[in-house]
Amino acid sequence: MLEPVATALAGAECPAYERVGRAMRPGVSAGETWTGVAIAERRRGGLIDALTSEDRTALDGLFSQLGESGREQQDILLTGTISALNRSLEAAEARAREAEKLYLSLGVLVGLMLALIAL
Repeated sequence: MLEPVATALAGAECPAYERVGRAMRPGVSAGETWTGVAIAERRRGGLIDALTSEDRTALDGLFSQLGESGREQQDILLTGTISALNRSLEAAEARAREAEKLYLSLGVLVGLMLALIAL
């Protein structure tokens, strides 16, 4: 048996999804609830403050249609969202690798500079 969207989200391991599930009310869609939660949680230190605009766009698309169609369409929606978020993850990992190289080089240069100053 399929769970209602609010129940499924309220039991999610993701705090942002859980908050949406707890905030959902009869007659209010997951998309409308997500919008309210997202606005509150985009602030610094909020549950979704680290998301990129691409991440938020993918999640906005997910929640705008979540629970609004049949199972097959929901599977397509979830698969598309997962793909979009995976692409965003890969891009973030690539940026992190580049930043790691930069900071390693910067650390070596600062170390050499301090060694030269000490002489």
